[in-house]
Formats: sequence, C-alpha cells, structure tokens
Amino acid sequence: MVMHLPHQLRVPTAVAVVGCGRWGKVLCNVLTEFLPPIERILLVATRNTDDTRSWVHDRRAQPGGAHNERVTVTGRLEDVLSDKTIPVAFVTNMAAEHYAVTKRLLQQDKHVFVEKPFVLTTAQAEELVQSAQERGRTLVVGHEYLVARFLHHFHAMAQQHLPDV
Repeated sequence: MVMHLPHQLRVPTAVAVVGCGRWGKVLCNVLTEFLPPIERILLVATRNTDDTRSWVHDRRAQPGGAHNERVTVTGRLEDVLSDKTIPVAFVTNMAAEHYAVTKRLLQQDKHVFVEKPFVLTTAQAEELVQSAQERGRTLVVGHEYLVARFLHHFHAMAQQHLPDV
C-alpha cells in the first residue's frame, strides 16, 4: 500500500519543548539524538528555569554530551512565539496549561505535539483541532503508551484477575 502525503516530511532545523519536567527532559534527550540532527532545541522552563539550565549544563559535561550544545533554555514562552525559525513545538507542561499554550502556538502558525492529556474539555479540543485545520498546521496528541507492550500485558492481567474493574 502506498501512502501519499500532502507535503514532504522533513526534520525541522529548530524545535521548542514547552515544559521541562520529567517528560520534557525525556523528550529533549530523544530530540538531541535525532538523525538527521536538529540544529537547535529551545527548552521553555517557566517554573524551573535555573534547574533546567543546570540539568542541560550537567548533560553537556557527561561523556558524549556534546550534542547538548544545541540545547538552550528560556523562561519565556514568548521566545518561541516570536521566533519564526521554530516551526514545531512540543507541549509537555502541566495539563491545565495545555489548552492556553497550544492555542498561542497555533496562533503563531506552529505545528504542535501535545503530551496527554490533550486538554481538559471537549470544547477546548474541538477549538484547537479547528484552529489547526484552518491554519494548515499539524496538531498531534502523544499516545505513546498505546503501543507499550507492558501496558497491554498489565491490562490483560487486570481483566483476567479483576473483571469488575
């Protein structure tokens, strides 16, 4: 089966990760290893800016940490919103902030990957999907655990031993 894509897929030269908690750091690690390499990764840490800068500094000091030289840290979402060289943003901050941050990113014509939960209401989800469609932007919700084998095993075990749950 041949799949025809509406546009050519290519790795962006710059991306942003909004939210630098556990998932933001995991995602940053993945992005620094991406091939072909992403030239610039901007981490937006509005709550833990200094800690995130220390984390990046420590990663650079580790053996093989040179790829972290492409990572910079800011405490301001506006730095992503105003940067026309960043076409893609990953939203990994607190779930209660997903809607507002994603909306602002889409308004600046960014493609957006939002970690789950996507948003807190159906109305918010519908508005963001419509906004992305109107702007021709890609909006993706992270569901990586849907393919995690250990969760499928856990689910099967729970159904077998806890049928009323």
